[in-house]
Order: sequence, then C-alpha cells, then structure tokens
Amino acid sequence: PPFAVQLTVENCIKHNMISVDSPLLIEIKHQGDHLQIKNNIQLRDQSINSTGMGIQNLKSRYQLLGLPQPEFKTVDEYFIAKLPLVNAD
Repeated sequence: PPFAVQLTVENCIKHNMISVDSPLLIEIKHQGDHLQIKNNIQLRDQSINSTGMGIQNLKSRYQLLGLPQPEFKTVDEYFIAKLPLVNAD
C-alpha cells in the first residue's frame, strides 16, 4: 500500500528517543517476499499523544487490498516490522 514504508519509519521516530549519544538506528532491507524495517528500541520517557492506530491502520490497508498481513514484533531490544511486497506483474 502507498506510504507503508514511510508510516513505519515515522512510527520508529515517533516512539523512540534520538540523540547524538543514543542514535536511533533504522535498518531497511529486502528479505524474500517482504521488506524488513528494524529499529533499536529507545522508548521516550514522556508520553506522546498517540491514537495507537498506526499499525492497525496499516494492517487494514493490506487487508482491503487482499494482501498478506504485515507482521510487527519485538525481539530482544529491537522492534521489527515485516511488510509484504506486492508483485507488480
């Protein structure tokens, strides 16, 4: 779906602290039939205004298009999003 990668990266930035001493590392790579977006978790101390709908909205977009569902999980100190790639053929 349009802007799926952008939304996922924006969520990385929105929910984590970023500083010179503690940079936020975001890795985007192609893995088979999906794109993996992985970031180190450095959650912000203060609460932010969030509807909590970003991931659910993205899942709904994939479902409306009849595509496999994206996966979101935390592994050790990393948040990992796996976005299925769409075959343009």
